[in-house]
Amino acid sequence: MSTEPVATDTDLRARFVRDGHVVIKTGLPDEYHQTIYAKLEEVFEKEGNVGNNILPRVPEIQQVYDDAAVTGALQSLLGPGYIMNPHRHCHLNPPGGRGQTWHKDCYVFDHNLRHPRFRWVMAFYYPQDTTRDMGPTGVMPGHQWYRTISDPDSTQSTEHHEALTGAAGTVSIVHFDTWHRATANTSDRKRYMLKFQFARTAEPQPGDADGAEWEQNGAVCDDVFRWLAGDTSTGPGDGGAIGGAVDSLRSGTPAERTRAADAIARSGSAGDAIAALTAALDDAAESVRLNAAYGLAAAGEAGLPELAQDLRREALASEPLAMA
Repeated sequence: MSTEPVATDTDLRARFVRDGHVVIKTGLPDEYHQTIYAKLEEVFEKEGNVGNNILPRVPEIQQVYDDAAVTGALQSLLGPGYIMNPHRHCHLNPPGGRGQTWHKDCYVFDHNLRHPRFRWVMAFYYPQDTTRDMGPTGVMPGHQWYRTISDPDSTQSTEHHEALTGAAGTVSIVHFDTWHRATANTSDRKRYMLKFQFARTAEPQPGDADGAEWEQNGAVCDDVFRWLAGDTSTGPGDGGAIGGAVDSLRSGTPAERTRAADAIARSGSAGDAIAALTAALDDAAESVRLNAAYGLAAAGEAGLPELAQDLRREALASEPLAMA
C-alpha cells in the first residue's frame, strides 16, 4: 500500500473550517484493524491503560497515521512539515460507560490559549466498527470558535451535535478547540479510540484557493480559510455602507447583533465602526464578541489598539483561573 500523501482540495479545508472536523477512511485492510484491536485488548488486559506509551507498546498503530489518505488531509491542514505530538492516548469506552460532559482539551502549560488559526489538531482512530450505541466521540460542529456553550451537561445543552461513527479504519481529524465528549456506550461491545495529536511547524505558504460560502461565523471562517492558503490580508470586502449594520449591532437581538458584527467585519469598512465594535466586545453574547474582535482586526491600525487593550484585560482577568 502506498503511503505517499493523497492530494486534497480546498473542499476539505472548507469543511474543516466550517465544522471543526473532517472524517477520513484509511486504505488499510480489515485484517489490519482486527490485529490492532486484538493487541489493544491484550495491552489493556495485562497492563491497563498505558497512556502515552501506547505507540511503543503497539508500534503497528503508526501505519494508520502514515496512511496516504490521513497524511494527505494532515498536510492540507497543517502543511508538509507537521509533527506528531508525544501525547498519544488510547481511550476505552466499555459497555455501560456513561459518557462525559462537553469539554475542550487544554494545550500543554496554557489552559486559556485558543487558536482560531489552528496549529494543532487531534486525530481519532477507531480500530473497530463504531456505531451510535457504542459510545462514539460526540462533537459540536462550528463551535470550535467559542469558549462557552449553553451547558456542559449533555442533557441540558442546546447546541447541535454529531456522533463520530464509522467503520474500522475511520479517522476523524478534529480542530483542537472543538467541544467534544465520549457519549454513553449502551451496547455490549467495547469502543476503543486512539487520540493522537499533530502540530503545524510553519506558517502556510501562498497558494491558490477557491472561495467558500459560510452560513455563520463568516468573518472568522473567511480569515482562517484564507490563512490556510497563505493569505493574511483582511479580505476584499464589498465596500458597502454599514450604517444599518452598526444600528443593528447597537440595538438588535443577539442573533441580529451577531450578524451585524459579522457583516461589518467582512465589509471592508470596519474602520468606520470602531466605537460600535469596541462596545460590542462587552456584549453578553460570545458570538457577538467574537465577530466584533474580528471586525477590529479587519480595521487594521485603527482597530488594533482597542483590540489589544481588551485582550490584555481578558488575560489579566483569567490569570487567577490559570493559577488555580
